[in-house]
Amino acid sequence: MDLYEHQGKELFAAVGVRVPRGIVCETPEAAEVATRDLGGRSVVKVQVQIGGRGKGGGVVLTDSPEHARREAERMLTQGFKDMRVTRVLYEELLPIAREFYASFLLDRSTGRYLGMLTAEGGMDIEALAKERPAALRRVSIDPLLGLRSFHVRDLVSVLPLDARDGAGVILRQLYGLLVDRDATLVEVNPLVQLTDGSLVALDAKVTVDDNALFRQTAVDALRSSFPIDPVEARAKEKGLQYVKLDGEVGIIGNGAGLVMSTLDVVAQAGSRAANFLDVGGGASADQMATSLEVVLSDPAVRTVFVNIFGGITRCDLVAQGVLGALERVEARVPIVVRLTDPELFQCPYISMEDAGTALLTDDEVVGLRAYLHKGGFLWLDDYWGDAAWDQWIRELSRVLPPEDFPVIDITPDHPIFKTLFEVTKLPQVPSIQFWRGGGGDTSERGAESAVPESSPFLPNSNDDSPMPPRRSTMVAPTTVPAMSAVPTEPNSLPPSPGSRISTRASLPWRASDLAAPSSTAARMAPWWRRPESGRKRSPPLPALKSPM
Repeated sequence: MDLYEHQGKELFAAVGVRVPRGIVCETPEAAEVATRDLGGRSVVKVQVQIGGRGKGGGVVLTDSPEHARREAERMLTQGFKDMRVTRVLYEELLPIAREFYASFLLDRSTGRYLGMLTAEGGMDIEALAKERPAALRRVSIDPLLGLRSFHVRDLVSVLPLDARDGAGVILRQLYGLLVDRDATLVEVNPLVQLTDGSLVALDAKVTVDDNALFRQTAVDALRSSFPIDPVEARAKEKGLQYVKLDGEVGIIGNGAGLVMSTLDVVAQAGSRAANFLDVGGGASADQMATSLEVVLSDPAVRTVFVNIFGGITRCDLVAQGVLGALERVEARVPIVVRLTDPELFQCPYISMEDAGTALLTDDEVVGLRAYLHKGGFLWLDDYWGDAAWDQWIRELSRVLPPEDFPVIDITPDHPIFKTLFEVTKLPQVPSIQFWRGGGGDTSERGAESAVPESSPFLPNSNDDSPMPPRRSTMVAPTTVPAMSAVPTEPNSLPPSPGSRISTRASLPWRASDLAAPSSTAARMAPWWRRPESGRKRSPPLPALKSPM
């Protein structure tokens, strides 16, 4: 959750950081009165949750109450960068001698906090970081140790001597705010030194982790007092996972991972996403219609891109939802709907989620078979017990005849379980929501899948005895038909028209990247173990003849 500038300054003042005296105004008349209270002159700042306000006319110096009224009327009427403006901030003028930049943020790549300070603050801090990175002092902070004195000394070493002590105090205050409020970013640009030598935070940017709002009641109250973007508010009301971004391409997808991948694809194509919107696993017709209405209500959206993974929803319901939305709202922008994966053969690795409920169409069977014959790698996930497993085996037998490509179990001593980590057990891992609500239960589908280690061929969770020899579920053939690792030329083989197969690898692959496999055991083996006892095997369906 991104806070507005005036909200961030409230948090700054609470921890002792000095900020200018300011008044939030929602009407031109209030702006005129505020400027009189501030001495007849003021700085007016548009309150939006994006940067670049100074260069875009969102920060203006006013020399009279009448001037302040005109600027407030302009900002509230015209908006800022296609964003609706509901309030402006008027602040007192201060005698500035120098400008600095200071920030703390969560560095997810290292699992640490990153502190930054430079003696050259202002609007061009991004250019400074690129052109002269040495001018921007950085320190990495272990969360377990916290901000130490040597961190502070390292950061303030880039400042003039008369500003170091005061900056050190402010850095400690900002870091305390970062930790105490579960923030992922605390930024001051600029942090100014006045002519009397004191330091004041002229700006404030604070981002709080949304997952921590349940314990940050004071921060959540700030959001209630000044509501978030109206589009975000509408999406929240409808139960959609929506985050407003600063691009022009509206994104609708089902599943956070798929939506994030779609954002990357849009960025790689040279555009910017206008939002993150996850409709969830169901993606019913009503959900799709509501999602499209929400995205189209954003005036910044120029195109809508709908990317749905069909393994967890029905594509016909998605299509009905899109058509229903077009009947309820006017399609003022182009809408692109992607329900297939035409670039399947460009991906060396694909994954299928909730495979135990998969029902492949004939075209999907043909496409998947062709992909696997080409040397593709398929990862299967989400099996809940025997019923789900047997359902997938029936579907797989349509893709690969079991007499030629039997499915076998591989033992925990297989190299695949030791590539990155030493895997000795294969526990059931439920969704975090189920685990919390169920008091720590490990099965979402009942007793059948509660104890995956109960197989006689897997060590019991309370048994430290060595692993006995593992027997194969099916016996692999001594010879396996050769599989070419050479990818197809564009459109040379029919891709799977259904989208139950999620392409998680976006980079093209080459013949040299893969070797023709000598066995299908590693490629097709189920890595999740089922209990052996009481297993009933369903006979496989007749296999379709391969077109290869």
